[in-house]
Amino acid sequence: MQEITHQQIMIFFFSLALLIGLARIFGEMCKKIGQPSILGEIAAGIILGPTVFAYIAPDLQATLFPSSGPLYVTFEFIGMLAITLFMLIAGMEVDLKCLKKQAKPATIVGISSMVVPFIGGFALVYLFPKTFDTQEKTLVTALFMATALAISALPVITKILMDLKLIKTDLGVTIIAAAIFNDLTGWMIFAIVLSLMSDNSGGFPWETIVGIVVAGVLMLTVGRKIILALIPRVQAHASWPGGVMGFVLTGALLSAGVAEWIGVHGIFGSFLFGVALGDSPHLRHQTEEYMEKFISFILTPIFFATIGLKVNFLTHFDIFAVVILLVVGSVTKIFGSYIGAKFCRMSKRESWALAWGMNARGVMEIILAIIALEAGVINDTIFVAVVILALFTSMTSGALMKISLRRRSKTSAATSFGRGAFVADLSHQSPSHVIKDIVLGLKLDHQVQADLIQSIINREQLMSTGLEKGLAVPHCRTDLVKKPVLAIGIHKEGANFDCFDDGKAHIIALIITPLDDPESQLELISLLASHFSSKEEIEKAMQCHSKVDMHAILNAADELSEKKH
Repeated sequence: MQEITHQQIMIFFFSLALLIGLARIFGEMCKKIGQPSILGEIAAGIILGPTVFAYIAPDLQATLFPSSGPLYVTFEFIGMLAITLFMLIAGMEVDLKCLKKQAKPATIVGISSMVVPFIGGFALVYLFPKTFDTQEKTLVTALFMATALAISALPVITKILMDLKLIKTDLGVTIIAAAIFNDLTGWMIFAIVLSLMSDNSGGFPWETIVGIVVAGVLMLTVGRKIILALIPRVQAHASWPGGVMGFVLTGALLSAGVAEWIGVHGIFGSFLFGVALGDSPHLRHQTEEYMEKFISFILTPIFFATIGLKVNFLTHFDIFAVVILLVVGSVTKIFGSYIGAKFCRMSKRESWALAWGMNARGVMEIILAIIALEAGVINDTIFVAVVILALFTSMTSGALMKISLRRRSKTSAATSFGRGAFVADLSHQSPSHVIKDIVLGLKLDHQVQADLIQSIINREQLMSTGLEKGLAVPHCRTDLVKKPVLAIGIHKEGANFDCFDDGKAHIIALIITPLDDPESQLELISLLASHFSSKEEIEKAMQCHSKVDMHAILNAADELSEKKH
């Protein structure tokens, strides 16, 4: 048995400190300029790897980050643990209730946004065999490329929608539901591709594929019920948050072990456990946040930084491979998503916004690429091209979504409020009662009021509309109005609209827009999120006693917004 020496331990600590430290510094720098932190983390690895550090000081780089031996194996295991737990967090973001409620658009957009790029990725390998250098694994490589181009990145898409204040709009809910469908379907397909990668018998691995399907179905049905039943018992008898976190991490690692036993990568089991756990009503938001921060800020940067240690990004940069993947990957994904959105009768602007959003690949595609590289299914050149595609689409999707939603004739919050109402003394805590009280303040026919109340409550039940800093924006699109209507209510104690920051909603801005004018809803939500973006602005609005007072605040905010643009 080989013992670990004192020198190896010393080098391990220095290497790990350097890797985590530089990855966090670069990650934070990227966040400050509005880019994903993963970009900085991978850049740190590129600097410390064969691309830069090995060129400047080859002996020192080989000592700190060797390509074989105990230290190399240790980093491989840490990276494996990091990505397994990252997939747990990714799975927990999958909201099965949202997918169920938005089943039709999620399925239509999800299928169309996967089928077209899947065909494109599959065809690429056969059209350019020299570039992909499949080494007699043409079918497996083609299936990998098809899956890699078809999948989206739910964590990245969620972050983009949150940054644009669109996550709780109708458009945002549809994009999230379609991305959830992409994630679930994509990982099931990739699990099958993984089984083909690891099969050396030459036959089709039916046993593994059946095991994958059975494990997936059991985890999301019986397994999910067991997990959801155990969570409150763990919370009742164990200390918080350690007891629950221990249960979740144990379950994720056990699931990963079962996945490996079946014959597929452990990340698939961890992801499924996260999906089964994700929408538990008993799992505290703070517990999720603690786990997410530990995994995302400490473990995950190690994994993404080690990406740069694996490959020389300069010597393996092939402009043809990069361009062909960027063009085919983006065009097919955008086209497929756009077709699905139009089939769901979304407007042209909404369809383009959805298409750009679904094009964000991010970490999911990089994870697929690393596994494929380690399995020998793709070469270093294609790996570099896939990483560039994933980063490029993550960096550009948000900006392109924002551009596609712009229009010449802008909606005014003050003008819409002129058609609405003001309620200064809301008292009920539940969103449904608050919505009813505000709608009753509108001067409308009783039947129209009843229909509006039901429509807005139904929309609220699909996904809550609480934003942050005390603002909620319940809304609906209907043919009962011809122009946008904005009604605002003040709640001194605060209503339970499930805000991002776990606070209560004090300003409830109810938005009603025409069915054939989806852009006005998006614009009003964006405007209101900007107008009431600080506690001071919320507190000032809460001092309003009449519609005239609130109208004055909205007028001033609209004018300021116009000057900025």
